[in-house]
Amino acid sequence: MARESVAKAWKKIIQGEGILETVKKDGIFEITADTIKKYGREPRLMTKFDFSNQRPEIFIDNDLCILSIDNGVYTIGSFQAYHKFPSIEHTEILYRELPIKLETLNVDDVYSESAALHVLEISGILDEFLDEEYFQTISGRMRAEPFDFQINSKDDSSFKYKISILRPQMEIDGGYESETSVLVVEAKNRKSSDFIVRQLYYPYRHWKNRVSKEVLPIYVVYDNGIYNLYQYRFEDDNQYNSLRLTKTARYIIKNKESENYKTTILKKAIPVTPSDVPFPQANSFNTIISIILGVEEFTNAIKIAEFLEYDIRQGQYYLKALVFLGVLEKKERAQYTFTDLGRKLRSSQGTDFKKILVSKVLNLNVFNQAYEYLHEFEKLPTEAFVIDLLRIYQPKLGGSTPKRRYSTVIAWITWLDGVVV
Repeated sequence: MARESVAKAWKKIIQGEGILETVKKDGIFEITADTIKKYGREPRLMTKFDFSNQRPEIFIDNDLCILSIDNGVYTIGSFQAYHKFPSIEHTEILYRELPIKLETLNVDDVYSESAALHVLEISGILDEFLDEEYFQTISGRMRAEPFDFQINSKDDSSFKYKISILRPQMEIDGGYESETSVLVVEAKNRKSSDFIVRQLYYPYRHWKNRVSKEVLPIYVVYDNGIYNLYQYRFEDDNQYNSLRLTKTARYIIKNKESENYKTTILKKAIPVTPSDVPFPQANSFNTIISIILGVEEFTNAIKIAEFLEYDIRQGQYYLKALVFLGVLEKKERAQYTFTDLGRKLRSSQGTDFKKILVSKVLNLNVFNQAYEYLHEFEKLPTEAFVIDLLRIYQPKLGGSTPKRRYSTVIAWITWLDGVVV
């Protein structure tokens, strides 16, 4: 179901059922699957918002969230339902290999959460991360056991709503058990700024009531060939918002052919510094890829911002990054179009697409030398090293600007390191 149709449907439901008025008066509104179906919509697709920016516009505008509380019953209110991811982009990446060559699982082309978890288990990364041997024992959909909890108000964290859970459906991407603990794992194959705590909290409470061992909530984000692992704990079992980060790590599964290709490009590169183009401030290379593949032929900062569902300032940042890469060029006023390189990328697929981008980035001075540092020392370059590069090749960046551009350099070479070509 398209996001636009979800947004329109929720606007009709909220207006038709008087939800805003009830929330303002009583704090929460309970809605059933049958009520949602009355508006011709599938409840499961209308209530799954894993990230805060996936919520329909009317939810965002009124600080609303929705949580399942029973089979076919949901509660809507102004809750603090989401938790921001910490920034771990500068965390050292650890490199591991598989014990055998696999033919039934392509570790260079991991598109599903379940496949990502298989790789973590087979490679021993999960055991290494938690320093114990684990065996998978749980996965799939199940009904949560009844429990009560408190959740913070979005406007006032000192005010807490009391929620009673009966038997809502929950899905566990992976559950693992060792001699001392049980893991409940939520996995995603895309990066986001936050996540809904429910996907860890409901399984945590369910299994905490059923086992004597410690239950550990783990979140895994597989993004651009990098496995980002987050270990959490709930400081108070009865408090939804008591989630606290305890440990993080980042891993890459080595691919020798891909590494050899990038090494060859690195050695053959004749790096240049784009003239009269400002150095980019765009910290997600995957977002750049999304723009290349998704926007119209003629574009501008406003259209890019709308495409990304970002504000106009972020749209400007990514527009300038695409110009810096030589993918877009200015035509008239604030209008831009794709260059020959941009059109070549848009007509390419898979490995060819990635090879073109790898070659382009490695032929840019700052990124070439920053990646060479990573390649030689197998760790991210220091802030001082990158700032020195920026002062040499981007002398127009004055004051503290080079320090602020450090994160962009790290993000782009991290993409280079993780991408498989």
